[in-house]
Amino acid sequence: MCLTNIEKITPQEDIICYKLFVIDPKVCDSDMRSPFYSKSWKIGKMETLKRNTPTVYSSYYNGHKSHKIQGGAYHSYQNIADIPVEFLLCFDFVVCKCIIPKSSKYVYSGYNNENENSKGYASQKLKPVEIVHVDKCELFKMLYYANLSNN
Repeated sequence: MCLTNIEKITPQEDIICYKLFVIDPKVCDSDMRSPFYSKSWKIGKMETLKRNTPTVYSSYYNGHKSHKIQGGAYHSYQNIADIPVEFLLCFDFVVCKCIIPKSSKYVYSGYNNENENSKGYASQKLKPVEIVHVDKCELFKMLYYANLSNN
């Protein structure tokens, strides 16, 4: 995960965030799994990584500095609008509202994707609380009309 503007924080209260999951009973015996890793998740169950804090590594690519989180972190988005549209339109993915508890260390940052203002978290603890309905038909309409106005 590439990040920018990294800021390490210990929250004073629970933080609401959003994470992508896949629900596929053929693939996992749990409620959900992470689409990019095989970790199984359940609604209402707090997940905690053993490592105390996310580890941030800096690197340079084509002259631009980027940061990567290496282990010790569950990745999530600040808002649904921060999730790249191509993920929201993928019918295999669902969006889940989650909580980063106030006891968890986390990194808050911008993502390197098409939305330069996109914000996200990399946290030590994460609890999925409910699946959020995202109207994919409305997303298709918004993209269609945005493309018409750009041409």
